[in-house]
Amino acid sequence: MTQTPLRHVLFFLIGAGLAAATSSCFNGSDASGLPCENDAQCGGGQSCNADGYCGTTPAELCGNGLVDSSHGEECDDGEANADAAACKSDCTLQVCGDGVVGLDEACDDGPDGSATCTPTCTSASCGNGVVDPGEECDRGGETEDCTVDCTISSCGDGITNAAAGEDCDPGEEEETAACNIDCTAQACGDGVLNEAAGELCDEGVDNLDIDELVMGNDDIDELSCTIDCERLYFYNGANNNTSFMKMPPEGNPDNFQSWNAEVNNDISPGNPLWWSGPSPEIAGIAAMQSLPIDLSEFDPDVEELYLLFRHRWYYPNCTMPPGYPANSNGDGGNLKIGGVGMVPPALPKMDEAYGLTDIGDGTYCQGAGEGNPLAGQRGYTQQNVAADLPGGWQSAVYDLQDFMTSIDFDDDAVIIFEAGFDCSGDCVGDAGVDETTVGWYIDDIMIIGQRPG
Repeated sequence: MTQTPLRHVLFFLIGAGLAAATSSCFNGSDASGLPCENDAQCGGGQSCNADGYCGTTPAELCGNGLVDSSHGEECDDGEANADAAACKSDCTLQVCGDGVVGLDEACDDGPDGSATCTPTCTSASCGNGVVDPGEECDRGGETEDCTVDCTISSCGDGITNAAAGEDCDPGEEEETAACNIDCTAQACGDGVLNEAAGELCDEGVDNLDIDELVMGNDDIDELSCTIDCERLYFYNGANNNTSFMKMPPEGNPDNFQSWNAEVNNDISPGNPLWWSGPSPEIAGIAAMQSLPIDLSEFDPDVEELYLLFRHRWYYPNCTMPPGYPANSNGDGGNLKIGGVGMVPPALPKMDEAYGLTDIGDGTYCQGAGEGNPLAGQRGYTQQNVAADLPGGWQSAVYDLQDFMTSIDFDDDAVIIFEAGFDCSGDCVGDAGVDETTVGWYIDDIMIIGQRPG
């Protein structure tokens, strides 16, 4: 600053004036208001006051080019004083936080700044590396702990932060069909349950592939998860011969073979399947009942249950005299499902597309007890013709909601396959009939839980 040298110059000029006054009758009135250091510099009749001015102190000191620190001046550049200058118009130095926009300042909203101006007098903006008012953080860009909008990063904040390893962020919804609750992209098999995507379960790499079960040698009798993230309550491919209880027709010889696991399967060659056995010579029912199936995890509010299996059947007219109608022998297969200890109902009157018809009463059999005990119930008779699988096999899908009244879903359920015969079922020796093709073949029995829709 040049204030002190200027004061010295003035003192020099005053001194020179006083020297001249000796010869020109200089009086002190000409020095009134001028700065001084002693009375001699003020001329006759004037004295240097306590403020350092001759006579009286000027009313306006700021702007005179002299720094009057006793009056609070920090600077004084005279006419150059300005709010945007180094020395402001009130003779105070320019500093950030004084509320006046000065040199090299983008803004100045006081010592605390504002939403648009930082405390360091730079324009407030997310990404400038300065934590501005309203910002939780600012790393100059997206980081693991700070988002692009300068908030502390956390999964669920609705802002996808790739630096934090997020693929997506569902926000307050917790999860969406495309985004998991842990901010990873949804995919069945990722090990994260996403109900919004329709998943009932997800055990990651432990999810079971039904196609591999069909071609494999494993049966499942405990709750599992499929590669479609559906619940698998039960699977039996006739690999476990103890999963079902076999009950031959009452009164049959001891060597009557009923519901044996046979290695004769066009769907999974070399793997076993269930066969109801050859037709006996007497009326009765050959039944196969599953062991109790745990359905306690079933939630009817979010889940629908389906029974699926693959099968083929052939009940020809064996030993029938000419002229009797098809299926007059009354043989046929039936399915029931219900709770343990409950009386399972007969199959509902389902669409003919399922291949279901009323089981015949055995017209040829007239004696008491010679008719099929399943007569009149809905079942599989004659021969399946709507094959949709290799080898003449047909897929069956039953919505177990139709069986709700017969199943206690807080407990266990059983599946019962019944092959019913009347007195004329023996095809042994009939020309053109292969006894091993007669009956009901069943494989890949499973109960699946799916979300509606």
